[in-house]
Amino acid sequence: MFFRKINSIFAFAFLVLIASSVGSIFTAGSLSFYLNGDKQIESYNAFGDMGYFVGPNEFVGQDITTILPLSDEVQAIICAGFEQARKEDKVVTVTYDFKGINYTVEITPLKCEMSDSFFVKVWETK
Repeated sequence: MFFRKINSIFAFAFLVLIASSVGSIFTAGSLSFYLNGDKQIESYNAFGDMGYFVGPNEFVGQDITTILPLSDEVQAIICAGFEQARKEDKVVTVTYDFKGINYTVEITPLKCEMSDSFFVKVWETK
């Protein structure tokens, strides 16, 4: 368990390092998350201020699909995106509306020998 968590943290740190050096996938007002296979947030990075409904430090340990009071329809869309990403082993993008603002969620499945996990980026669609 300890080594799995360490490997997960290193994998997330590596992704953030690469992505921030590339620069284009992180925009002002975006969040990125490293999730375990149960969609629980293990770590995050915030770029800019998105006017958070819940403070980012409160995200850790929570299921990403239940943090916000989203409609059943929106939760189903997001959950379907996770299932598609897991089954097809590809990046899946979904959009949703929350409090009149449109957001884009990019779900990247991460496969490793010990467990599946996800890298997720959320930003306000402009």
